[in-house]
Amino acid sequence: MNSDEHLGACMLGEGVSEKVKLLAILSQDELEDFSDFWKVFSNGTRLNILYLLEQETLCVCEIAERLSMSHSAISHQLTILRKAKVIETEKKDKYVYCSLKNQQIREIMRMGLDIQNISLKRKERS
Repeated sequence: MNSDEHLGACMLGEGVSEKVKLLAILSQDELEDFSDFWKVFSNGTRLNILYLLEQETLCVCEIAERLSMSHSAISHQLTILRKAKVIETEKKDKYVYCSLKNQQIREIMRMGLDIQNISLKRKERS
């Protein structure tokens, strides 16, 4: 079998067991979760929130203040981030504090910035 015939056979799935075919495909739920995860990174407000949380844990009111947005607008974006398992929240008294879920989220952000040749500059607070 030459390479063109082999490629054709692979494209048609010839010689691939049913078990291997099933393992290579995500379930509909997994696909939706995975897709929702990547959508998180397609919104400027959410990226700014993640950038802030990459630097430190913040309460919702601090995020709203730094981004000059309403508390409800920030809460909506935080709900999306939490559902995508990108951030975690902790309630202390009447405040809700947010942080990145784990180090892997920081790495994803840094890789994205590197790919786009954007340097991660820390801004001084005024």
